[in-house]
Amino acid sequence: MSDDDRKEVVNIQTWINKPDIKHHFPCSEVKESGHMFPSHLLVTTTHMYCLREIVSRKGFAYIQSRQALNAVVKITSKKKHPELITFKYGNSTASGIEILAIERYLIPNAGDATKAIKLQIMKVLDALES
Repeated sequence: MSDDDRKEVVNIQTWINKPDIKHHFPCSEVKESGHMFPSHLLVTTTHMYCLREIVSRKGFAYIQSRQALNAVVKITSKKKHPELITFKYGNSTASGIEILAIERYLIPNAGDATKAIKLQIMKVLDALES
């Protein structure tokens, strides 16, 4: 059984239209190998989801990842490729930051996307502190 067989298949439009989805960004997921997959980043009040389009089934996608916004420890981009955004997820420990996962996305209008995601992260962190 491949990874894809275990992943949940969802209707992209249904997910985009869910009431708890705050932001939607069409993008490409970029793997370490350099392979790119057409995807969608969806941001709710507490999580960020990556839906990877299923090429053979138009309008459907696998839930590729689901990350808590309060687990985002770093968001970076390269000066030469401002659309290539790297999200690092992890925990803050006494010895510093422990990175548990890294995801990369090629996002058109990346500035708008990262701004919206950062604002949502700040809201989550503020809510956790109060």
